Formats: sequence, C-alpha cells, structure tokens
Amino acid sequence: MNIPSKVKNLFLALSFLYINNSFSQGKILDFDGSGFSSFSFSNNLKETSLPVPYSPSYENEDSSQTQRGSCEFQVYFIDVGQGDAEFIRLPNCKTVLIDGGPSASSSSKLSKFLTEHKITSLDYVVLTHPHTDHFRGLQYVFDNLSVSNFYDTRIDNPESSTLQKFRQTVLSEPGINIFYPFEGEEFQWDSQVKVKVLHSCPNYSQSSQGEILNNCSIVMKISYQNVSLLFMGDAQGETESYIADKYGSQLRSDVLKVGHHGSPTSSSEKFLSYVSPKLAYVEVGKNSYGHPSDATLSRIESFGARVFRSDRDGTSLFIPGDKIFYCQYPQTSENGR
Repeated sequence: MNIPSKVKNLFLALSFLYINNSFSQGKILDFDGSGFSSFSFSNNLKETSLPVPYSPSYENEDSSQTQRGSCEFQVYFIDVGQGDAEFIRLPNCKTVLIDGGPSASSSSKLSKFLTEHKITSLDYVVLTHPHTDHFRGLQYVFDNLSVSNFYDTRIDNPESSTLQKFRQTVLSEPGINIFYPFEGEEFQWDSQVKVKVLHSCPNYSQSSQGEILNNCSIVMKISYQNVSLLFMGDAQGETESYIADKYGSQLRSDVLKVGHHGSPTSSSEKFLSYVSPKLAYVEVGKNSYGHPSDATLSRIESFGARVFRSDRDGTSLFIPGDKIFYCQYPQTSENGR
C-alpha cells in the first residue's frame, strides 16, 4: 500500500514524541544525527506541538503539490552570508523571493538553494531597497530564471553602476510586470494570504547615503490563518519609529525578520513592544560592521522571542499551521558549526 509521505512524517513525529519523555510544550528539541530540530508554540492552546521532521521526500513533494494547485505555506530564511534573502511558497503554489543576497555568482548560496529546490521561475520578486547585499543576487535570478512580477522602490543610488545594470536587466525581462508599491497597498498574491505594505518609497529620489537607502526599505506584514510575519528589510530607527507611531498594536507579529542584520540602529524597544515577536530571524554573515549587535539581540530576547541567526543556524524553514513550527534546514556553515 502506498502511504503518503505526510502520513509517514506524522507517524515518525508521533514515535519521537512517545520515546522522548523530556518533550514538553515550548521546549527546544535537538535530535542529534536525525537531521532536524524544532521549536513550536501554541496560540493560547494547552496542547503540545509535534516537531516537523526534515527529509528529502518532504521537500520533493513540491512538484506534485503544484500539479494539484495546493501547497503548504512555507517561508525560508536563506543563509546568503552578509545579506538578505527570503523565499516563500504560497498555499496556491506561487513563489515569492524577497531580496537576493550579495552574490550574482552561479556558485552562490542563493543559486545553490534555488537549484536544490528546483526553482526555475518566480512569480513575485521584491527588492526591499537598493543595497548590494540585497540586490546583487537578484542579478543572478533575472539572468537565469523567469520572473513574472517585480516590486521595487523608486529611490536611486546614482553612484552605483551595479544598481543601474541590475535595473536595466529587470526592464529587459520579457513580459515582466514592475510595481512601485505604496504604503497601505495590499498584494493579491493568494486569496488565503494577506500581504500589506507598511512602508515604501514609491516616489523618485536619489541618495548614496546608507541610512537613507535603508530607511526606504519596503516593509511588509504577511498574514496567513492565525500567523503573521513582519519583514523589515534594512529599516532603521527612523522608519521603525514612523510605523510604530502609525500602526501601533497592528504591528503585532509572531515572526520578525529583524531589520538591518541586527544592527544597533534597528529593533528599538519601542518598536519591539508593539511587534512582540515569538520568533526572530537575523540574516547575517561574516562582517566588519559588528552585526548583529549584542545589545540588539538582548532587546529582542527581552520580549520573549527566540532568535535564529543564519551565520549560526544556516538556512531556516518556517511552517505555520494551527501552531507554529520551526525547522532548521540541515547544512554545514562556513565556520564548521
């Protein structure tokens, strides 16, 4: 009898639950040698959550799900080194890439991720702001994959020839739809998923100053069922303060993609008090900027969030449902940890 892989995975998870007497709600489980670890919490529920095992068969179900037109909502926080990239698979099986990391090489971490997951086209690509550690990897994407829709700001750095080249590449993409989202806009990506823009720079401007470019980041809140995720790009204190004053408790999110790689100029106490995240993802690599700041990490943890770092934990897979699951994608980081 052909048993569906999801049933097998559930049986495996139940087996681990039975034999692991130390399993308790909200506890981190590390199954040495088994290829996965998990963190979960319930939304006002008293029942415990099951770990979600990672296995090649679990990943390879994508093609059959796509044929059925139904997929599991998944968010990958991709380890691209010192930069940002997040990949989202929507319930309708459409795909989203937010930023592309610092490398346009065919051997980059982003390229390897896309190849391993057999991704040859993307429905939606978002560039949060025009810094090389966010857009250079998108040059590889547009050179090697087909992209249907692209979201960008209108802020320009006239001193960056690399940026000019990239945007010309976007303009030459066959059949591409280009959007400059405005604050308050909602993207119609999936009928089951709400995507709202909380901040953007849709009007033309120029600057070569890093802080100004960072504060022009497209900030999005994505909600699915009872779970919400806040993507901050590289927004710094000025933008954080603005959206905190404007949206207040509407910023509340279960998951925070931490702004500006955990720098001391982001994730202020005021901002975090409104977001109150349970999970926080810092995308960072080896750098000379002091990212992430110990003070920033302490602030985030003081609000009860568990922090995951791409330089330490590698690429992370987040799967929401009735409860929230965290799955660590197994890989060996550059420093051997």
